[in-house]
Amino acid sequence: MFDHDSLFQTENGENDAEFQQSDFNQTYHQPTSMTKCETIKIKEEDINYKNFPKMIGNNIVKWIKKNKYSKQPNYIPKGFKGLIELREREKQSKIKIKDLRDTIIDDTESQTLFQEYISDQLFLDLIFSNKVADPFSYIPGISNYYSAAQEPEKMKSNYFMRKEFINQEVQM
Repeated sequence: MFDHDSLFQTENGENDAEFQQSDFNQTYHQPTSMTKCETIKIKEEDINYKNFPKMIGNNIVKWIKKNKYSKQPNYIPKGFKGLIELREREKQSKIKIKDLRDTIIDDTESQTLFQEYISDQLFLDLIFSNKVADPFSYIPGISNYYSAAQEPEKMKSNYFMRKEFINQEVQM
């Protein structure tokens, strides 16, 4: 395995067996962690976003108040100030898709903040929500809301672009 003048082998050949064992372990040892790859199929019955705008509205209000602008509440974009007031006015949230659209339609700062929330935080909120059994089924909705944030006038229904995602395979 090694030449006689190798730095790894002593005169007696003591390290030769140790290096051969190391070579064996590297060649034949199986990795300790395995990567899992699944193909999920999104069906029409999986896409049920009945309370999705309300969930987005409630979570984005919490995210803005607790994380994003917790130390600077005066700097909250004007579009979201109205949404926060709407949420605080009612004991039970009544946020609808129209409220989300009105929040971002005329305010580019609010659009940017909405896109940041949708792309960076929403999926985490879904994963940790006790009301959501399968957060993966919401991926098409997340994609739709992110796209709609760039063109808020097209944000009209929970099911805009729904047919784009039905029966398509997604590699995880």
